[in-house]
Amino acid sequence: MGCSPTRHRSQLSKLDSPSKLDAPCITQERSIETPGVSPNRKLLLAYYANETTMNGKLKGLFEAIFAKEELEVTTIDLSYHNLNVREIYHLQFVLQNFQNLRELKLNNTEITSKDIKRLYSSLELMPMMQVLELQGNAICNEGIKYLTKLFFRTMKSLKVLNLSNNRFGDEGIATLCKGLLSLRCLEELRLNSNNIYSRGLILLSQTLCQIKTLKRLGLAGNPIDFESVRVLVRSIRSNVNLKELDLSRNGLSKQVKYMLPEGQAVIKA
Repeated sequence: MGCSPTRHRSQLSKLDSPSKLDAPCITQERSIETPGVSPNRKLLLAYYANETTMNGKLKGLFEAIFAKEELEVTTIDLSYHNLNVREIYHLQFVLQNFQNLRELKLNNTEITSKDIKRLYSSLELMPMMQVLELQGNAICNEGIKYLTKLFFRTMKSLKVLNLSNNRFGDEGIATLCKGLLSLRCLEELRLNSNNIYSRGLILLSQTLCQIKTLKRLGLAGNPIDFESVRVLVRSIRSNVNLKELDLSRNGLSKQVKYMLPEGQAVIKA
């Protein structure tokens, strides 16, 4: 599969009025006092003032920044709205203002590996990130390489990583495994429907046996076989924290249902 799939973009419409904006795409945890407007915030304000077309949720986020200068945003959720290249740059500007961000959800936004590269410099500033959701996009191995760099350099406190439905295959898994060991707090890993075959699952198993914090693992809808699942189960048997293993939609329901010791984890098959 190619690394830069065609992205179908809808026409940008005129800005909606603030009263018609979608449900809040930001979460305020607390307010902080700031002595004044930072240079970067001034740049962002100038950029926003000259912008004539912008996705509604991003517009709401920009307005929230400037309506209350001391607002601290800890969650940004832009899921289920296709982001074009221009909007990715809008998001890049926004992210640079919230280095204490804890949750970023960009599920089903049609972002690609090139978009991950564009956002990299902003995401690199976020050591407090705990939830990163990128399900249902077009992130191939090149994008996984940038994510792996983030895990090495900054996002060591990540607890939830959702990369389901990106179809990056065994090559992407091999790259991802290099960064997973840097995630010392990882509790939930979702890799459903990513064209992971037996080779990829065995590589993943060799990594997961060293991640004892993992509580939920999603591998549904991948073309894996029974023997590779046996390798996986052996590797996670010693993880007493594991609560859920999702192996559904793999055609292995009868074989894997009772493979883990009773009480260790629920196998969805």
